[in-house]
Amino acid sequence: MKSYVPINFVPVEDDGLHLQVVAMIGEQTVRFVVDSGASHTILASERIGRLFSDSTGRTKVDLDGKGLGQQVESYLIEVDELKIGKRFIHDYTAALLDLSPINELMTTYSSAPIDGILGGDLLSYMRSSIHYKKEYVTIFNKKRELRRVKYPDRSFHFIVDLDINDHGALMLLDTGASKSVFDKERFNRFVAFEPNDLRFNDKQATGIHFEPTEHQTISVDNLAFGYLTAPPFEMLIMNLENVNSTYARLGLPPVDGIIGNDLLDKLRAVIDYESKVLRLKD
Repeated sequence: MKSYVPINFVPVEDDGLHLQVVAMIGEQTVRFVVDSGASHTILASERIGRLFSDSTGRTKVDLDGKGLGQQVESYLIEVDELKIGKRFIHDYTAALLDLSPINELMTTYSSAPIDGILGGDLLSYMRSSIHYKKEYVTIFNKKRELRRVKYPDRSFHFIVDLDINDHGALMLLDTGASKSVFDKERFNRFVAFEPNDLRFNDKQATGIHFEPTEHQTISVDNLAFGYLTAPPFEMLIMNLENVNSTYARLGLPPVDGIIGNDLLDKLRAVIDYESKVLRLKD
């Protein structure tokens, strides 16, 4: 049985966006950001007073920064029943993390606060597919295969091999990133540029880090994904050493960048967790 859950596209920055879905925990409505780059599903610790009693058991853990190379102090909490669309998930262990920095940023874009992050663990478990053109997530019983990057705690990321401007690229797929990012040291493999072509940007790249980070932007007129060419847009350029240091510890090659919602939307992507493929459509 298929369950179609509408996606709310929340504009952030100039042309970035977040994907949000509404779910239920018990009798309470909760709002999640859909984040394929999050290996764990997370609940906002500052907003759960209406969901759980103070006596609810919590276990302290250190999460590996959702795969972004930094240790984050967190807790685990048992969720008796989570409902997304028509699908019920019972006895799920969620991570509990302070998401107030994200919510403070969301308020600047007139968005309602989020209650958590719907991560890759549940997206995979529910055999989800994310349709950017049709604007819904389906949960049910020329393509590119998605490859799982597995972590010692059995969580994972999806990465994908793409042909970008006739060069092979290894990209992390992150629906929690409002905008796409290329590694500053590796971007010149795909687009020739001079240092003065880069402009410093003081806006936060929402979803990539919890805290503000220095990054630069460059205007890209021609970025071809195989036979598909993205329209001109502004690309974020950052040092992704924190991501690639994690990958190096796992014995994996470095990623060239992160595909976020801006490009996934422009390319009308479909992410299929059951078939483990990324489809880019005309």
